[in-house]
Amino acid sequence: METFIGYLAETRGPRGEADVLWRPDYREHIKAEAYGRMFRNLIKARDASGRHPIATDADAAYFTTSEISPIKARPEGLTYGTPGGAWKNEGYAPLAALDLDCIQTSFRKVTGE
Repeated sequence: METFIGYLAETRGPRGEADVLWRPDYREHIKAEAYGRMFRNLIKARDASGRHPIATDADAAYFTTSEISPIKARPEGLTYGTPGGAWKNEGYAPLAALDLDCIQTSFRKVTGE
């Protein structure tokens, strides 16, 4: 499936009416659907655990915690595992070790500050 999604916006080779499978609008629709599902899942987690992510990326959410164990640090309300739509722990780091300037810069862009 990933290969087909990538092909939808391919910039090399035949494009336009010469290739009926070249549909960058379909690709953007698929990405928007995935982002919407991710944010709906995060809202469910917020309602269940009261915790908000401090940042999000294309397919990742970053949370703060005082727990040392990554298993205990997981917010309630998210499905964990390997099937589609499930979340997994990609890793963890002490908050002091992270460069949070990028988060503050992104926040200023969104809020206009």
